[in-house]
Amino acid sequence: MSLGGLASAGDLAERDRLSGELMNLAAKSRWVGVERVYQDLVDLEVELATRAHVLAGQAAKALGDVSTARGRYAVAAVTSDEAREVLDDLDSRYGQVDLRVRGARLPILLRPDMPFLADERVSIERARTELLRQRRFEGWLPMGTYQIDGQTFDVKAGFETVHLVVD
Repeated sequence: MSLGGLASAGDLAERDRLSGELMNLAAKSRWVGVERVYQDLVDLEVELATRAHVLAGQAAKALGDVSTARGRYAVAAVTSDEAREVLDDLDSRYGQVDLRVRGARLPILLRPDMPFLADERVSIERARTELLRQRRFEGWLPMGTYQIDGQTFDVKAGFETVHLVVD
C-alpha cells in the first residue's frame, strides 16, 4: 500500500526490482549505491520491507551519517530485533552534538585519540567536513574528548546534546 493510497502494480514491480538491486549492492558493500537505491524506493511511496530499512541504515552508518542511520534503524526496530540491537549499540557509543563556528575561527574538529572502529572514524570525518563547509554540525559523534579552536568538549553516549559555539 502506498503512503497516499493503493500502490499500482507498476510501483510494486519497481519496488521489487529496486529491493533486489539494494540487496545486491549491500552484499558488495557499495554503500553510496545502496543510499541512491533506497532514496528511489522511498520516492515510490510504497511500503518497504524491514530489510530495506536495515540495509539503508547500514549504508548511512558506513557513510558516517549516524543521525540518518538511527532514523532508519528506528523504523526497522518496530519489527526487527537486529535493528533494535544496532540502535541500542549506537545509543551506547554516540552522543548528540550541535557545533557552530563563527567569525574568522578555523572550524577544525580534532579528536586526539581517534577511535578504532571504522564507523566511528567515518562519522568524525563527516562532522569535520560539514564543519569546514557549513561552519556547523548537528548530529551524532562517538563518545570522547574533542577540540575546536582550542575549546575542549566531551561527548557522552545518549541523548543529552552538547552545544558549543566557537566565537
